[in-house]
Amino acid sequence: MGAALAYVLNHKHRVTSLTVGHGVGAPGPFKLAFMINMMAKFGFMRFTTGLLGAGPLIAFSSKLGSIRHRANPKQIDDYKQSYSGRAPEVVYWFKDFRSKAAELAGRVKEIDIPTLVFWGELDVLFDPSNAKNLDAALPQSKLQILPEAGHLAWADQPELFADMIIDWVETAHK
Repeated sequence: MGAALAYVLNHKHRVTSLTVGHGVGAPGPFKLAFMINMMAKFGFMRFTTGLLGAGPLIAFSSKLGSIRHRANPKQIDDYKQSYSGRAPEVVYWFKDFRSKAAELAGRVKEIDIPTLVFWGELDVLFDPSNAKNLDAALPQSKLQILPEAGHLAWADQPELFADMIIDWVETAHK
């Protein structure tokens, strides 16, 4: 989410609407879950997670990130391949996570295009209160909290997620 918000802020002429969910960039008291908070605070957590590689990172995310959906072995392998060789880079991003998030959060009010903010109501990685703070800061936003969904809201509620995106594309983003 942070990358999408930053892109829009730096390339205003290229984007006419946006869909974002469950990530950094929300203003206010940004709330993290335990494990991500540990990675943000402690170098030892970043070091050991980076050293162990993508496997444990993906296993943790897929187990805690979803409520109703359980990734199958093919999906897990796909996730692992996408992070292969990059786990340390991804994990070390959390080193100065708070300052990056605060800088981005300070500018989100500048995003004045139709924006759909979605979040899983049971997200244990990034607290759903962050969605409400982001929605309040964006001048043209619509907030959609997906029921019985975690951090991987699209996997937990695929039909609701698809309907939400179709509605956004056909009508709401204009």
